Amino acid sequence: MAPKIKDATSTTLKFGDEILLACSDAGGFLQGEAIITKHCYIDRVKAEYDPSKTVHNIQHCVFKVTPRYQYSAFKACEKHLRFSGLTNVDLENWKVKLDPEDGEHAALIESFEALEDEAAINELDCARQSGLDVLYGSVIQLKHSKSSLFLTQVRNRAYLNKLAMEICLNPGKKGSWWRIKSADGIKVDGEQVILGDRVFFESVRFYDSSVSIFTEEALQTKDHGSSTLHPSCECRLEVNATAYPSNFQLRPYRTFQTMSTEDEEEVENEETTTQVSGLDVVCFYRRRDGAYLGVNGTTNRVEWCYRKKGGDGNSDFTIPSSLWRIQPKVTDFCGKEISVSGQLVLVQHVLTGQYLTCEKKFVSLTVKYASPKALWTIRPWHRVTGDDELADGDVVWLQNVHENHEMISWLSLQKKSVMKGKGGEPNAVCTQQGEVPGDEDVLEVKAITRDKSEIVEKVMLCNAIFKTCLLALQRAARELNERQFQLQMRQQRQQEEAEQ
Repeated sequence: MAPKIKDATSTTLKFGDEILLACSDAGGFLQGEAIITKHCYIDRVKAEYDPSKTVHNIQHCVFKVTPRYQYSAFKACEKHLRFSGLTNVDLENWKVKLDPEDGEHAALIESFEALEDEAAINELDCARQSGLDVLYGSVIQLKHSKSSLFLTQVRNRAYLNKLAMEICLNPGKKGSWWRIKSADGIKVDGEQVILGDRVFFESVRFYDSSVSIFTEEALQTKDHGSSTLHPSCECRLEVNATAYPSNFQLRPYRTFQTMSTEDEEEVENEETTTQVSGLDVVCFYRRRDGAYLGVNGTTNRVEWCYRKKGGDGNSDFTIPSSLWRIQPKVTDFCGKEISVSGQLVLVQHVLTGQYLTCEKKFVSLTVKYASPKALWTIRPWHRVTGDDELADGDVVWLQNVHENHEMISWLSLQKKSVMKGKGGEPNAVCTQQGEVPGDEDVLEVKAITRDKSEIVEKVMLCNAIFKTCLLALQRAARELNERQFQLQMRQQRQQEEAEQ
């Protein structure tokens, strides 16, 4: 039985809400990789699955519920391109490929104008229906928040289950229309969908086809040497479309009311301070020393990274080793603003994907995000605003939390007493204990825009995929060498037997 949702201000699912799709049978959340493969999958966690607790890369599991878009002009444009032989040509350069005096050129211009009008109408219709209740039997689309692509069923066969159809992330077509149905059979079409309900998604475009999880075989396992699979995950399962639907529980990430309130505040205050929400990326800056909390790329050790002499502390600082993601411990409403009143969070290093932890007095990185030693709270020292939420420019203490949830220590510059006889370094990061933290250990929070943090994430994912491919090539080379050696030995034995 999945845990209930706590502190829900509005339990009804609405268009515009951002949700997480938890599959208890598969032991993970539905997520998508939108950079290279566009595939959808579920990473099954090793420990006992609890959808109320966060998992690694939870930011890739967020989907926005939108009403059904229209794709008539899109289909007509595809038809014109196919007849013109320009299907694989970049849309920005198609005008160069055709003669302006050609009749097909004018038809394509008309098709693209209709496509732009249709896209604008879809966005207006989405904004108009945002905030309306989602009813069972309604046709919806699931928009991947990280990539702005839609969960779509295509005509290709699935990679593992050859009797199923492929589901991937796509800019959108009729294959991305899904009818939401009750998995328990208690509610009928026309009733409201409640956050926490168990549902399944039935395809509108394809007959007798629904979102399904293939559990008989894994896409990736740790035995295959995959570097894209987190150590906390047992395996990676394929998401496809079959006649046997999988059930998902709707977990709230951020509601439409929360997003609309943020937009209203930005309109009222043009110079409003940027609020730091869950899974946002920030830098921690020690203004007293001119140092950033970062990680040494060579030793993979947490240390204070000092800016160059003559640099400005207010200047744009985007060194990848100093980027950290604030990740709430719980999944429910984890997209809301970070509270400075004792909210438990994980501090994830964006470049390595590991989490800040405290071992005795020294601060290090770990892959064990479920460890109590990796829990932190943010305590305010000076607030830019009078609100309870964390904002860009706030000066805070970053405090480590004990198992009994008592604040026992905070990040500090390593002292000489700690360095003696323990291999300490002048730039190392440690924690200082005590009830009252020192003013010299305050950190300024600097919010990082999403486009800059996504560049680092894309590079990190490409490196992981490259390492996985390299390991696969090395394994194939070893197997080939073993086969050649066995073949040579067999030929040598046959030659010896022929001579005898």
